[in-house]
Amino acid sequence: MATLGHGINRFALAWLASLLACGLAWADDPPVLTWDSEAGNSLFNLPRDWTRSERDGATILSAPGVPPGEKVVIILGPGRKLEDDFRKTFIAELNAAAGDARAVGGQIKGTKADEGYPVFFCDQITTDAAGKKQYRWFLASNPGDQFEMVMYAASTLELYRRFQGDMDEFVRTLSYKNVQPGPVTLTPRRQAIAVDPSRDLDGLYVAS
Repeated sequence: MATLGHGINRFALAWLASLLACGLAWADDPPVLTWDSEAGNSLFNLPRDWTRSERDGATILSAPGVPPGEKVVIILGPGRKLEDDFRKTFIAELNAAAGDARAVGGQIKGTKADEGYPVFFCDQITTDAAGKKQYRWFLASNPGDQFEMVMYAASTLELYRRFQGDMDEFVRTLSYKNVQPGPVTLTPRRQAIAVDPSRDLDGLYVAS
């Protein structure tokens, strides 16, 4: 935990705080959101030039222009009815996502979306048996009786930073059908989002 105290964990807290202020928890009048994509209970805007695929019930969004052998993805889990404690379920999903890799993560933090449902988020760095790292950020939501989770993952820190703006835009407009007031209309129009380019990933390291 302490090894991440002034690196990715501090960044994740600052990042989510800015997102909540601008997208998930509007303090004043929220903007009218539109979505060009859906997956299960999720409504979202596909980042520009990203591609979409489906695998094992999950929706995978892949970044453009990534070097061969590397990857940057946003993965939307299939979503399901929450049958257990929200936090316990999130921890179980984090462990499952790590698989056999060694995982070091920041603290799980919680807040609420503007619709009132609870949200947890956490960062994680995994290292597989070959020593290859992956940089991840997770967002879990409990809209209504549902469990929904999104993972942003990159194979290098440079790629993680490069596509951060796209992830910002994605999270700011992410919503769920079962908590939307009134009818939901999908539209091909893409909402303009002001993205804060400042990032705080300096000092990221993992204890050996």
